[in-house]
Amino acid sequence: MSGASTTIAKASQAITASPERVLWVFSALHTLAFSAIALFAQPNLPLDVIEQLAWARDPQLAYYKHPPLAAWLLDAIGSYRLATPWPAAIVGPALSALTFVIVWKVARRVLTPLRALAASTALEGMIYFNYRTLEFNQDLIQLPLWAAIAYFAHRCYRERMIADWISLGILSALGLYAKYSTLLLLFCLLLAFLQKPARNTFLTPGPWISFGVSLLLLSPHLIALDRIDYAPFHYALDRTDYAGGAFDHLFFPLAFLGAQIVNCAVALLLMAILICPRNGPVMVPPEQADGNDRLFFLIVGLGPLTISLIAQLILGVRFRDMWGTPMFDFLPLTLLLFASERPISANAYAQYVFAVGCTFLAVIVARLAGNIFAPYAEPHQIDRLHYPGREIARVLTTGWHEKAGECPLALVAASSWSGGNVTVYSKEHPHLLINGDFSKSPWVTPDDVSARGILIVWPKSRAVEDQELLEKFPTAYRQPDIMFTAAGSVAKTLQVSWAIVMPKRSSCRASK
Repeated sequence: MSGASTTIAKASQAITASPERVLWVFSALHTLAFSAIALFAQPNLPLDVIEQLAWARDPQLAYYKHPPLAAWLLDAIGSYRLATPWPAAIVGPALSALTFVIVWKVARRVLTPLRALAASTALEGMIYFNYRTLEFNQDLIQLPLWAAIAYFAHRCYRERMIADWISLGILSALGLYAKYSTLLLLFCLLLAFLQKPARNTFLTPGPWISFGVSLLLLSPHLIALDRIDYAPFHYALDRTDYAGGAFDHLFFPLAFLGAQIVNCAVALLLMAILICPRNGPVMVPPEQADGNDRLFFLIVGLGPLTISLIAQLILGVRFRDMWGTPMFDFLPLTLLLFASERPISANAYAQYVFAVGCTFLAVIVARLAGNIFAPYAEPHQIDRLHYPGREIARVLTTGWHEKAGECPLALVAASSWSGGNVTVYSKEHPHLLINGDFSKSPWVTPDDVSARGILIVWPKSRAVEDQELLEKFPTAYRQPDIMFTAAGSVAKTLQVSWAIVMPKRSSCRASK
């Protein structure tokens, strides 16, 4: 036996002996590898992480742009209390790895251990679980939540225990606190429960208890949304692309479907390697799947995508590609469930394991290469990962104190990116007044600005932003522009403009 064959045989034996242990090891490696990239190969945090950290500085029940759960999570891990933003960098890899574990738990309810292991690890082949996992945002936080919602929904589908219905209600509320697109999943679950096998559950207390729990937990958020005039929905409508003609009604869903196929292509290839017939001894014997389980996961696994495509076709609105992030948690599981009557040979499983390993390594290399070569994609512009956020925050904080003395830097007015970097990296973590707009930052008032002063920041290259910001602060003193060099030894420069509204000395003494 060749060395390669011996290695594959030993690996197959280890996997067969303890698939769950393999899953935990794989999840840990995933977390460690992508966390290492975040910690050591990204001089600056990505845009979405910066924005969520800036929001986490002032936890709210509702924000103008998205629901609050992502910001709450970053606040809970204590980046500001630990005086470093970097714990936020590893949240994404940890959440995607958590999704592997939850999908395993779900798959074990309907599949044998080796098939369940494949249903979980095949997710590594989706861009949402690998390349995008470092950009923690409202889309990524849905990955484990959608998986957990489906887990308890399936328990309710089968066992119908009150504790499971309560858990489903809690998780459904959390899903909506993460992003309102969770309604897609909940609608699909409603469709699943309306099918004949589970229709009579609506005659029991369980579904109504679950709905009541969700509504109770969501009520503070709903009240807060009313207070801000449902700003996230206005924001979404303002950013939506609408069909300009009949062609767009067809193009929008096809473009969205094409993007999802590309994003899931490697996972689909992994499934093909596993499911397609192979010669050799059988490693995973055939099994008879329950028809009701197949129906449930067909609706849950493909329903959100199907509804998204129909909505775009009929309404003529374009969904952004990344909105598909949580829709495919159960795509491999669904495929394996419908192919469960096919035996899987030892050769096929060995090839699958090898392909997953190659995928994992290839994505790590690709992400590292992307970070290294990102500066060269735009010859005259600094990419966000090499943005000198830490240095800008340090210099501007020092500049503030040169003008305002011992008065703390309490407020910064800027875009979520320019100001967010100051909020995150400055040792004083000033509150962010987003675009100088008090409606977007209700934690800051005009009286706060008058009393405590404010630092105003914008890129020199954006003359419009310059004019708009300064018009909002007529008492601001314009300061000399400052030139910064990109982080990570990149030979690019950025000119930053800034101004100061001076604080009242009495407020400085009161804040000490």
